[in-house]
Formats: sequence, C-alpha cells, structure tokens
Amino acid sequence: MGSIAALFIGCLLGCGGASTEATTTTTTNAAEVPPLPPAPTFGSTRVLKGPEGLKVELAEFGEEAYLRITGLSSPVAGVVFQTQLQNGGRTRTEYVTTRDGHPYHPLHKETMGGGTIRWTLYAPGLAEGTVLEWDEEGSAALDAAELHAVHHQQAHDGTLDAIQRFDRDAAIASNTESLAREVTRTNEACGASPTVELDFDSVPDEVMVSHSVSSLCDDVLGAFRNLCRFAPGKELYASLQRIECAWRAEGSSLTLDDGTVSWSVATDVRNRHEVARDGVLAVQMPTGQTLDQEITYAQSSVCRSPDGEHIVIVHPHVRGKPMGISYGTAEEVYHSPQVEDAGRGWFFDPRQSNTNNNRSYRGLDLAFYSHVNLGEDGASCSLTCGERETEWTLLPRAEARTILTSAESKPAPFDRAPYALARDRRGIYYYVDRGNTPETRNDFRVYRGRRGQMELLQMQDIVSDSEGQIFATASGSLRFLVDNEGAHWVENERPKELRRVPIEDNYQLIMEQLGIYMGQRFELPCDDH
Repeated sequence: MGSIAALFIGCLLGCGGASTEATTTTTTNAAEVPPLPPAPTFGSTRVLKGPEGLKVELAEFGEEAYLRITGLSSPVAGVVFQTQLQNGGRTRTEYVTTRDGHPYHPLHKETMGGGTIRWTLYAPGLAEGTVLEWDEEGSAALDAAELHAVHHQQAHDGTLDAIQRFDRDAAIASNTESLAREVTRTNEACGASPTVELDFDSVPDEVMVSHSVSSLCDDVLGAFRNLCRFAPGKELYASLQRIECAWRAEGSSLTLDDGTVSWSVATDVRNRHEVARDGVLAVQMPTGQTLDQEITYAQSSVCRSPDGEHIVIVHPHVRGKPMGISYGTAEEVYHSPQVEDAGRGWFFDPRQSNTNNNRSYRGLDLAFYSHVNLGEDGASCSLTCGERETEWTLLPRAEARTILTSAESKPAPFDRAPYALARDRRGIYYYVDRGNTPETRNDFRVYRGRRGQMELLQMQDIVSDSEGQIFATASGSLRFLVDNEGAHWVENERPKELRRVPIEDNYQLIMEQLGIYMGQRFELPCDDH
C-alpha cells in the first residue's frame, strides 16, 4: 500500500506528544527584506483585552484587517495575520486567515440585543472561545503602521509561511494519534487486536487539509464496534489479522481476503458509516453465509411444539428484516409478517380473542393478537392463542441454526386483512378486505351476500383518501361507498344507506360465518395448538 503508517497502539498511547510552545520566528538579514510597501488606509484600530494579559490588536482596512494576538502561549502568538472579514451570519462578522493550510477564524464579532458588541477569540492554547473587552485607551494608542511593518517582515522571514503552510507530517501524526484511540475502543469492544493501518500515501494534501482522514478508518472500526454486540460479529473480528484503510477518488470498496479487511472510500461519500456497516455485513463467513445472515440467525429463536411435529420461528425485530413469525415443520415453514409496533413474537390471528390484552396498544387492538413468549431466563418458550397457553421447547442454538438454514420458507397462504364491513336491513352484508403486506395493502376485494353465501364482486378501488374509499364496477353501474360517515350501496344511481359494522367486534362473524375464509388454513401456530 505504498508508505503505510502502522498503528502500534502501545507506543502511541505511551510516548510523549508534541510541544505546545509558541512558534519560533527566524529573522533573516534585514537587507534581504524588500522595501516596506505603503501602508493601507486604515479605517479603524482596536485593542481587545482578555484575562491574564491576553490581548488582540486589530487594524482594519476595507474588507481586510491586520490581527495580532499576544499574552498567550500559543503558536499564533505574536504573528500578524492579514485576515478577511466574512459574514458569519446576520449579526456576526468573522476574521478569517489560514493556519496549517486550513481556514482559521480566530476572531468573531457579534452584535447582541440592544446593539451591544461581543468579541470572542479562538486560538490554540485556549480551551474554548474567550470573550474579550474593548480597551479604549489601547485602541487610541495602537500603531497600525507598526502592524503593517511587522506583517511585511514576517511575510519575508518565514514566520507566516511556517504557521500558515500545511504541515503534512504534523497532520499524519495528529491523525495517527486520533486513530489509535478509535482502535483501542474497537479492540476493547470486540475482544481482539488486529493490526490497523491507514495508507496516508493515498491521501492528497488537499484532502488531508480539509478532512480528518483518520475518519476513513473510523467508519469501518465503528461498524465493527456496532456489530461486535452479536456473537458472529465478534467471531469475525477475532479472525482478522489486519484492517487496511485508504482514500479513493470516488465510491467505496470493502473486501476480506486471507484475514485482511481492505476498506477504501472517498471523503464525499454520504453516510460513510452506514456504507461501511453494509460492507461488513456483506462479508462472507466461513459457513458460506454473510455476516448479516449469521447475525439474523443468532437473533432468531426457534421453539418446538409439545407433540414434536411443529416449530415456530420468532424473527428478530429489526427494521428492514422479515419480522414476524414462521410456522411449520423443520422442513417447511410459512412466514407471517407483522407490524413492528405489535412487539416481537406477537402475531395477528383474528380467530382468537383475549379481551385481557391491551385493546389500544400503539393503535393496535391486541385482543386479536396471539403471541410466542420467550422466557426471560433465555431457556423457555410458550404459545398463547387467545386465552389458552401451551408450553413449547426452546431449541439450543446449534439445533435452531440447522433449521433456520435448511427449512424452506414460503409466504403464509392467508394474506388478507379485514378492512370494512356493512349490511343492509335485509341482512345482506358488504365486506372489503385488503392485502396484509406493505406491497399489497392497496389490493382491495369487495364481497356481497348473506352469511355463508358471500360473492366476490369485480369492483375496483377508484377513490382512496382520508375521507374513505369508493369501489365501482367497470361500467359504473354498481358502487360501494365507505367513508367516515357510514357506507352506501349505489345501484343504477339509486343509493341505499348501509349500517357500518365494526370490524374489531366482529372477527368471529367475518372469519367463521360469512363463509369467505371458512376451512382455510392460516398456517399459524393456532391452527393446530
């Protein structure tokens, strides 16, 4: 990888740091300095005082100003900077120059309420911004021409260049020290110590000036810290010998080869930490599965029924994953997705009812939800269907993983959810259901008829908004209107008012008496237990 700076953490944490003393000015022979150019026309001069002899001298001309800080042990002390006045907001002006190749904003002027001016100094050697006060006498006595002369001298004797030019070696040392701290955090979290290297030769000066390049490695180290919360993540990190990080002009790449993770990324890639995490999750494990899949397996629980014939898988409750449960045999399971708000292990089965459950939990009526309960001891499992409960067996991790990797997964055959129910005075019911997945939730079906004789109508949803739905046949001769006020059936332009029937109070009617779903297996645990 070219000249690679290796991080030997013991030395970095134990060796001495850089000196914080002020920069030494090297003065060349006065005869070598060009004649002093005419001083600019100064518009104002100010002296601002801080604690313990801290002082800022300021001489403004047009949109520029000479600025000198004294009374502070700092590399910037005694240097006369030529600064630009920049608008830092509606009420703030910032004095901007260059230090170590970076924009440096040492002085901020802010207009407060009532017109009061607040001056704040930011400089190496100060822990935070220091508020300064105006020195009226000092301001009147300030010799702006002297600041001009010193600036001219320092511009030619190397003083300004030494503090303003980019010091690549110092930047590498600073980034190496910063990265060492992140390596230590990651090693402690993951319980292993692979060598971590950052290829500084891959980073151009202009990138190093404008970015903290240690973050190139921080992204992938942060991903490992996050994923080491899970056993497969720790196992992967423990298997590594090296992590190599590098800058690239565009895009990103993460590979694992012979115990070495190679991560390269452009500094302008958005959400780099997420890109790095996705890259680590996609790493192929020795099992032939990705780390992402192995973590999913580790978070999944598998329980066996009392008769030993069925299993239920409780999937991890993670966004972007197939949440819910899967039910079936060790060879074949049917997956039933559930909304995240229901809670892990809870599944919708409107044939079951338990009025002791919360009737209004995050907008859900849990009276019609059953659940697989995983014991707090981490070793037990039970199934609750309505009001009846049965003890199941929580399988050991090894046995559970065998089923998770081998069982064929299919979607549950019951993929509908009740949406609206109404009836007329003659006992004719009008019923609408919809798909129960995000992809099918706008797939509506309309039924009409007496109990046990419901007929599917060829109607389409033509209006759907916050006020309700309108379903109609292709010819428009039949329409079913469901809104916040009630329901109507329109036949040949003759409307008939219907009585809305609450879904939540009539699941037994819908599931067992209307005839639409009678005899249909849901492929849920409550089918058999």
